[in-house]
Amino acid sequence: MTGWDCSPEELKWITQWQYVNGVNRMCQHLQSYSIRGCRKRDFPPSLFYQQSWWEEYKIFCDYIARLGVLLTEGLSAAEVLLLHPMHSAWMLYDGKEEGPVVEFGNKFESLSQTLSDYHIEHHYGDEDIIKKYGKIGNGKFIVGQCEYRTVILPDMLCIEDSTVKLLLQFVENGGHVFSVGSFPKYIQGGKNSLLDELYQKIEKIDVVSLKEKLWKILEFPISVTENGSEVVNIHYQLRKCGEMKILYLVNLNRNGNYSILLQCPGENEITEYKVEEDAKQKCCCIYGDKVTKLQIKMNEMEGKVFFIKERENKKDEDLEDNKEIYREKETIVLEQGGSWKLDWADWNSYTLDRCSYRIGDGEWKDEVNTIQIMEILLKQKRPVNVSLKYKFVVETEPQLLEEMFLAAETGKELHAEINGVKLELEECGWWKDKSFRKYRILPYIRRGSNEIILNIDFYQSKKVYDVLFGENVLETEINKLTYNTEIESVYLIGKFGVYNRNGFTYAWRKGLSCDSQFVIRQLPDTLYGDDFTSQGFCFFAGRLRIKQNIFICPWDDSRGVKIEKIAGKRYIYRFNRPNAMTAILYINGKLVKQFMWAPFECDVTDYLKDGVNEFMWELFASNRNLLGPHHHIDGELYAVWPASFTDTPTVFLADDRNVWSDLYHFVKFGM
Repeated sequence: MTGWDCSPEELKWITQWQYVNGVNRMCQHLQSYSIRGCRKRDFPPSLFYQQSWWEEYKIFCDYIARLGVLLTEGLSAAEVLLLHPMHSAWMLYDGKEEGPVVEFGNKFESLSQTLSDYHIEHHYGDEDIIKKYGKIGNGKFIVGQCEYRTVILPDMLCIEDSTVKLLLQFVENGGHVFSVGSFPKYIQGGKNSLLDELYQKIEKIDVVSLKEKLWKILEFPISVTENGSEVVNIHYQLRKCGEMKILYLVNLNRNGNYSILLQCPGENEITEYKVEEDAKQKCCCIYGDKVTKLQIKMNEMEGKVFFIKERENKKDEDLEDNKEIYREKETIVLEQGGSWKLDWADWNSYTLDRCSYRIGDGEWKDEVNTIQIMEILLKQKRPVNVSLKYKFVVETEPQLLEEMFLAAETGKELHAEINGVKLELEECGWWKDKSFRKYRILPYIRRGSNEIILNIDFYQSKKVYDVLFGENVLETEINKLTYNTEIESVYLIGKFGVYNRNGFTYAWRKGLSCDSQFVIRQLPDTLYGDDFTSQGFCFFAGRLRIKQNIFICPWDDSRGVKIEKIAGKRYIYRFNRPNAMTAILYINGKLVKQFMWAPFECDVTDYLKDGVNEFMWELFASNRNLLGPHHHIDGELYAVWPASFTDTPTVFLADDRNVWSDLYHFVKFGM
């Protein structure tokens, strides 16, 4: 998943999938020193200062750092080894046709996924590693430091002689070997009677039945169910750390919550480790039939860590005390809704990504997307002077806008003509990225149609042309090419709103689209719903604050007596997932909590007072609506690369469509 709207929650979702499957060292992609020129389109996002939420990024980094450290503690407790059929794939591949190998690989991947779905934690068994480090001891199949009670054979065409001998020894010592696919026909590419002997000593079984078998075989099997069925979207990793076990549960579902029943053998004390808060909380378990049960709510894309150790005090009265301590208190739920007052906002923005152009003193050409001009000029293979003409409409008196700047990736001085006035604009700082230089233009703006002409000397070194148009040039040379001059979109920034005259159409994945009829007006005073994009913030990429009053009645109507809130009850504030990278809640001027991911609720009792309470949110927008891609026919994409911003078919997919759309595609930003 890539793109400027990839949120910390989605990054966490990706991270958790990797972590639950054994990865515990994260190398994040990427932090761009600058997003000048084509860099802003090179597999975004850049997780650096160009993001409105850069200073909040530490929360995400601390989370994955703590989790990474935790998942290196002790040893993996997986008790199942799934042999990897790599040698079978080698036997199938003839150097030409990949189909049979791909099919074989898909079967193995499907089996591994199904095992995880049924909460059978497993490792892959590489036969070369097994040959070097494998042995049998204490009735277990041992590879290095890992010990397995069960070995599973997937679909296999061939198997190593050394593996077969170890498996036979394993079975003779009480081990369990199951085959859930086609049994291998060859040993190291040839027939061998050892296969017949092994076949007689293993059990053929399907994956569903295997779960029930393993519950009796494994030392510490885990069950994760809802309404009696295994929850396939929740996977886990179990680690042994001395006398304690670390259980890491992950909900891989992006859109679904679960109320699960966790079951593990024995009577255990379970403590939840809250990674984000770096805090622990004892859990209220149910015991019986030598099984520990724990009811857990798993929000979408949520991960949870539990410490499990054998329960020391097993008296029934202690259990009752435990229940009393953790009995859920009565709560009053405050739901989000209504309108919001706009309290404050970073400068708004308007991306001007289309312009007409002329080379030298030639004729003006029709409007094109600005980044297409770069390719046109490169084909000249020489230095040229180019003029770019941008147009926009202002439907209010300019003096009411307070400030307006032009941000462009140009030099310190900008040769421009604004509404017929020729100017040499002086840089006055930068915005968003250090290459986005800022120029004050409000004095030259008028109500109605406006026109800005930029005059640029386009120059490239000889090396650029040699690489782009030379023969036998490696792709690596093109990828590391640095241009002297780049032609990019420009941006209007300031205290204004950007609206579309003809409205918006809503689409999938928070998407909305419109035509090119944008107008500049004053910012709105009030905002509604979960989509502020269409309410004046089409290209917004900063932070804003919104306020709303909630009235807490200080009277208990049943008795007519004034009380302190409602005695003994807690107030829970519940809201939908914000359409923002992150959101910070303040109540009556006090910081309550920052939200990057689910759950989207919190206890606000201690922040409330009788009467009017001011709820304020600070929302952080992504760079998606500022930087695009704005014109892909599929709207908002799950994967974004340079071709997503152009009409060029991508080399990564079998897709030869012209993917360009003249419509503008945005995503929702709001509460």
